[in-house]
Amino acid sequence: MNNDFDQQLDTTDLQCPLPLITTKKTLESMQSGKVLKIISVDSSLLLDLQVLAKQAGHSLLHYNKHDEIYVFFLQKQ
Repeated sequence: MNNDFDQQLDTTDLQCPLPLITTKKTLESMQSGKVLKIISVDSSLLLDLQVLAKQAGHSLLHYNKHDEIYVFFLQKQ
């Protein structure tokens, strides 16, 4: 997986549902095709991002977990 991204969002200090809300707001300011790297400790964010991607047409390119940190790469439609 290529870890190239255009913008990074660190939500490790936020509790659900704020990581998803912050992700949506950040995506609004990004151009189509750009990749957002999201860092979170919220385990429910994976499902939230999968639903968001399906509804809005975004692509969840890749994600991984190391210890309790999740890293997601989401490409804006």
